Amino acid sequence: ISYTMIPGWQILVTGFIGTVRDQNNNPVGATYGNMWSAITRYEFQSGSALQGLGIGTAMNRRGNRYLSASGETFPGNAPLPNNSSGTHLFKLHEGTDWTAFATYNFLKHWQVRVSLENVLNIAYPDGAQGVGLVDPNDPRTFTFTTDYKF
Repeated sequence: ISYTMIPGWQILVTGFIGTVRDQNNNPVGATYGNMWSAITRYEFQSGSALQGLGIGTAMNRRGNRYLSASGETFPGNAPLPNNSSGTHLFKLHEGTDWTAFATYNFLKHWQVRVSLENVLNIAYPDGAQGVGLVDPNDPRTFTFTTDYKF
């Protein structure tokens, strides 16, 4: 869904709900069951005292992500976790990625951008190749970029 409420203000929202299941109706590892994202941006219009300035924020979240522990050996031969179906799945911690940004266009060809990623500095697994190989998300990060467009 995308909607422009007033000139210069943009809103974009996406979502997904669904669960990947095997033939026995059990969750499947390396899948997720829901996702949503939202981005909004406002760019001040021509003639405004703030002409060229754009501000915005973006958020996204993936939920019900599972990893299979089958074939893993835990320290001390600890038993693998079992859910109610007897499968060896870990449900990953969920986190919301939140970014805030501002852009400024000037002198026809130049743009500067300042952004703050992971605004709340929340730690969560961003990706995973297995139970022992989980990729953490980036910590709170401040970036500044400039572009020249021909």
